[in-house]
Amino acid sequence: MISARHAGITPPKSLQRSLTVSILWVHLSVLTIALAAGFFVLLGISRNQTIRQGENSLAYMAYQMDTLSDGLYDIRSQLMQDKDVQIYLASDRSVDAEDILLQQSVMNQLSLIIRSYSYVSSITLFQGDGPALCVNETMQIQGKAEDEPLPIQSSDAWKGLTAHSGLTWGGQYQEMELFLSRYRPGNSSTVVSLLLPLVDYQGGRPFSVLSVNVPTEYFSFLYSKHADYGAAVRLWDEDGSLLLSVPESSGAPEGFHLFRDAVVTSQLSRTGWHLSEGIPFSVLLYDSVPLLLAVSAIFLVAIFAAVLLSSLAGRRLLNPFQEIVEQMSPINEGNLSQRLSPQKYSELNTLVCQFNHMMERIQQLVAANESYAEEKRLLEMETLQSQINPHFLYNSLTTIRWMAAMARAENVCQALFALGNIIRPVFSQPGIFWSLDTEQTFVRNFVDIMDYRFGIKTECSFAIPEKLLERPVLRFILQPLVENSFQHGLQTDMDAGRRGAIHIRARQEDSWLDIYVQDNGQGMGEQSLALLNERLQKGATDPPAAEPRTGIGLSNVNRRILLQYGEGSGLSVWSQAGQGTTVRIRMRL
Repeated sequence: MISARHAGITPPKSLQRSLTVSILWVHLSVLTIALAAGFFVLLGISRNQTIRQGENSLAYMAYQMDTLSDGLYDIRSQLMQDKDVQIYLASDRSVDAEDILLQQSVMNQLSLIIRSYSYVSSITLFQGDGPALCVNETMQIQGKAEDEPLPIQSSDAWKGLTAHSGLTWGGQYQEMELFLSRYRPGNSSTVVSLLLPLVDYQGGRPFSVLSVNVPTEYFSFLYSKHADYGAAVRLWDEDGSLLLSVPESSGAPEGFHLFRDAVVTSQLSRTGWHLSEGIPFSVLLYDSVPLLLAVSAIFLVAIFAAVLLSSLAGRRLLNPFQEIVEQMSPINEGNLSQRLSPQKYSELNTLVCQFNHMMERIQQLVAANESYAEEKRLLEMETLQSQINPHFLYNSLTTIRWMAAMARAENVCQALFALGNIIRPVFSQPGIFWSLDTEQTFVRNFVDIMDYRFGIKTECSFAIPEKLLERPVLRFILQPLVENSFQHGLQTDMDAGRRGAIHIRARQEDSWLDIYVQDNGQGMGEQSLALLNERLQKGATDPPAAEPRTGIGLSNVNRRILLQYGEGSGLSVWSQAGQGTTVRIRMRL
């Protein structure tokens, strides 16, 4: 026996295996979608939580910056309220004893401020175009009119200062760069210069500038807890210019970030500056991974349990199918009386009932087929027997025609010849179709016989395009119409000795073939014509009163055309009393 594989046929799959695989794929798909959805949900939760933490942390930093700003404004307020400071700012720098005492008083006031504010490293007071006083914890330096400007005086921050400017970020410097060059110490730390204008309330003189120098270490409170992952806190002014970044280099590892970083900001109420912190995506992902792994582990355990339980449940569900398969095995051996037993599941029970009904129907069809085969055998014998009759009739007509020819009865001889030509294609061409050319020849022979019958030559003409002659049409669709013309249209004229005429023409229009049979007979009245067309449109099989019941008639032809060619096909009649009749045959190509 040749196997299905070797025969080129794909072997059937196991339903149980397919069901298990399908369940597994469904669970894996659900797991993948659930894990992806869970990842994005957890990522969103982690992102929101991290952003809230960053906002809280940034709010604290903003509070510290505002405290620093308030302290600097307090320093300026103290200086502006000090009488010696006001007098000093309003006077010219000189070297007399009184001016030296005044400068000493102001420097003492600045030293007191440095000792009072822990975050102040030094103070530089500018008067006019140059530095006037430089004070830190260890030294007090008095400037001179001929001293050169300090580097800070060439910065953009300095150039933008006005008498009404608020706290201005001067930039980062080595502290010695904010002292006079002749007194700069060898070693100095990095400080941030914060500039405040000191207005001369007595008028008439340009404003002075106070530079409060704060160690950069003081701004360590701006250090982000996510700095190890590349996060940095940045201070921006109201114009969007970067003032400070902590740390200066974030140290973020280079790599591809699948999602964008989170950015939180906080506005400083005192200066209009704002803080921002960029939290890398790695921080958000790092916070989500543990929970995501825990959820994934739970899902994996759940998928394993689901597949195991689904396999057991699927096997239980497939047991009735296995039982049905076993019950159907005898049918393969030809036992058509085998029936399936009822099942407990309604769907399977419906299938079983339908199958049992189908088997009963198959048994009936097998019995009917055996009966039909017996009938077919008998009909074939009858057909073979009936073939003798037309051959005998045709041979007999041929014998009679030769006898008439020997008796010199030419009319009888010609009539028998025409009748033979009519009979021969009827039995020699099986089926319900033949060509339009064969139908035309058949009608010509029929008209010849009718002429011999009535003794008058009928004028019969055909106008059929050559391309339509090979078109297959139903057999015997023109002869009944021509016969109807003889019996109900031309016979009265022939009896009176008048010559009748029949004209047959055909044309093709789109998908329709129209054949017209026109005679010059008696025609019919309007009432009879309307009744006839009504019956033809309805497709009635009984002939109207105008047709003899023993003939084939118009109704027979009309009904055959309707059955073969469908709606829109059939016969239509036009006639007028005393003017003849025209019948149109319409067939769909």
